[in-house]
Amino acid sequence: MIELKKQSDSHNPYVFLTGDRVKQIKEKWARWKDEDKTDDWKNSVMVNNTNRDFVVNCRRAGIVSSDRLSVHCLRKSYGTNLADLGTPVHTLKELMGHSNIQTTMKFYITTVPL
Repeated sequence: MIELKKQSDSHNPYVFLTGDRVKQIKEKWARWKDEDKTDDWKNSVMVNNTNRDFVVNCRRAGIVSSDRLSVHCLRKSYGTNLADLGTPVHTLKELMGHSNIQTTMKFYITTVPL
């Protein structure tokens, strides 16, 4: 993630959004402010094609889930698979980019009752 950020445009605060997409979002935000619609703003307004393409391709591949599919599902699966393979919790914390080990423990380390 740090490497991707280094490669992105210096005026772009987001790693996975192109400079053009950030410009579109800023223009849309300005219009919404002018129309006093800022309370309607949600992060989904910022979503680029990555998540939409992921969902479409899951459907095409016949992947069915009772949960809402998103690119974040890939992240969660990655962390879960690493935990299931016995990756040390401190290593998992770093790989998942958590600042606090408690976050890693909460989402990826489960205890089995004896």
